[in-house]
Amino acid sequence: MNNNFYEVLGIDKTASHDDIKKAFKKLAHQHHPDRNPGDSSAEVKFKDINEAYYTLSDDVKKASYDLRMGFVSHSNSSQPDFVRIMEEFERKRTSTNTYTHGIPWRGRGPVSTPQEEPSSENIGEDIEIETEITFNESINGCKKLIKIRGNIGSAPCSGCNGSGGQPGARTVTCSSCAGHGKGFNLNGAFSQTRKCLVCRGRGSIPLVTCKMCSGRGVGIYEKEINIKIPAGIENNQQLRIIGMGSPGKPPGDLYVTVKIAENNRYSRKGADIYGSVEISLKQAISGGNTSFEGLGGSINLFVPPGTQPGDEVRVPGFGVGTKGDFVACIKVSLPKIVSPRGQKLLDELYDELKL
Repeated sequence: MNNNFYEVLGIDKTASHDDIKKAFKKLAHQHHPDRNPGDSSAEVKFKDINEAYYTLSDDVKKASYDLRMGFVSHSNSSQPDFVRIMEEFERKRTSTNTYTHGIPWRGRGPVSTPQEEPSSENIGEDIEIETEITFNESINGCKKLIKIRGNIGSAPCSGCNGSGGQPGARTVTCSSCAGHGKGFNLNGAFSQTRKCLVCRGRGSIPLVTCKMCSGRGVGIYEKEINIKIPAGIENNQQLRIIGMGSPGKPPGDLYVTVKIAENNRYSRKGADIYGSVEISLKQAISGGNTSFEGLGGSINLFVPPGTQPGDEVRVPGFGVGTKGDFVACIKVSLPKIVSPRGQKLLDELYDELKL
């Protein structure tokens, strides 16, 4: 185990409560045993993360931990509210005759007490979904009604009544806790307050998991919400909506991956929009102004004389936001049938232009 709780959470010693909470949620989501089945290292990492958050999220516990680790001294007056925090710690200690993590203070011996670690079942799950929008919506932005569906860590599943197994399915003893349903403390002994992370305190694991909750044993959370898709979003870009995942303490976050439907007329590169524009042979040779329908309405385009098929003509300010341009990919419309007189004139033109 890494005894440096700041390193475990990947934060500074000056991190705020919000920074500590954000780091914990991110790492707990990443290393949760349910997301890493059979990975013993993930389970150990998850225990370390819980232990670090349990300590650093409480001012008193954090201050006493900093003192024990040598991150701050008794006389360090630059630590904000350090004296007040330590006085509060001493008041709590003398009133209960117990210590947090067995840390001695003012020469008295430590008294160990069982401590309840944050329960993984109380943490709201992050929910990941996908939604599709049109090309026009991606450029201009839009609102989208989406349906959220995830697990609730506190309510039992109605299909299995919280067992996690398909009704009638056989179960086997949990090998992680040997059927005790309790997790391990850091010293290797069973904790009396902490559930086994593998079987969630049940002591057994079903051979066939519940189809309704996928073996989680918890209820399903469903809700419809409107989210705002920002203008200029790119394909496969992910939006994070804090606190809109499954309920819990803290609640999970919602991650929405935005897919942009293909458009036959337009494409995009960065902030620029590309589209084909057809002009006549005369316009290609002589140049001039033409107009066409863009995403936001009519666009005026100046075609330089001698424009070739496949040339790109840029129209500033008609792309994504204020920085993008519209890039017209030129197509030249050619006649399919030429009259005898037209053929004669065409030959004379070719001679004149030396083509």
